[in-house]
Amino acid sequence: MGKTVSLKARLRAARDRDTAPEILAKLATDVNWRVRLAVASNGNTRFKVLTKLAEDADWLVRQSVAYNNRTPLKMRVRLMEDTNWWVRAAAIANNNTPRFR
Repeated sequence: MGKTVSLKARLRAARDRDTAPEILAKLATDVNWRVRLAVASNGNTRFKVLTKLAEDADWLVRQSVAYNNRTPLKMRVRLMEDTNWWVRAAAIANNNTPRFR
């Protein structure tokens, strides 16, 4: 039987910018929302994983995807229509979201 990795270790790996994208993809399916949030915030997370996390049940995870500067514009536009106000605000506040005057 495999050894269980502690929450602390999973969080550390999810936050680490040097964690391989393949490991981040696995951590993106973690049962703990804090681990998924850390993956969504990580600049090394691949677009495909961010797309999946943009549909997470937890609004804090979706908000983190919206804030991530690597999140594609198309996905941020979709998050601007999220049911949660904080997620919509994060998508608008993202530095890579175009500003219209």
